[in-house]
Amino acid sequence: MGAARLGTMKTRLPAALLLLTATVLSACSPPSQQDSTAPETSEVLTTSATASALGPIIVPADDLAEVSAVSISLDRPLSITAGAETTETATTTDAATATESADWTATISDPSVAEFVAGGVRNGARFNPGIKALKAGTSEVTLVGPDGVAHTLTLKVVTDNAATGIDR
Repeated sequence: MGAARLGTMKTRLPAALLLLTATVLSACSPPSQQDSTAPETSEVLTTSATASALGPIIVPADDLAEVSAVSISLDRPLSITAGAETTETATTTDAATATESADWTATISDPSVAEFVAGGVRNGARFNPGIKALKAGTSEVTLVGPDGVAHTLTLKVVTDNAATGIDR
């Protein structure tokens, strides 16, 4: 009886392994139809990467006299770099640069379109002064640096990030 039972097990074991393999492989196979409402992974990654890759529109303080207009968007604010910030990263220990960043002011003719964001040191990090978009539109902006020199430009807030930039 032992030999007959062993023979039966030899035929059942390969059949069981075949059934197990088929079950595992079918669980790993993609579904026959994709859910048309769910975005593909590459679409989600591309959208997120594009949105996070945009930086501010940067204008060095020394170049403001040459700027007639700046177009920004809700995703791309205007950042004014001052002092050592134009050539290298300044640290929070650079008190002169931090003070210079904090000493900028601005007047915006239509405050519903954009707002001035003061520079300076906050929570151990140094920030440049700049303009943050609030809604699409146009406004005249006068920026006054720590030297007291006023720079007036036309600020355009656009909805298309590709349309952002600087007019000289």
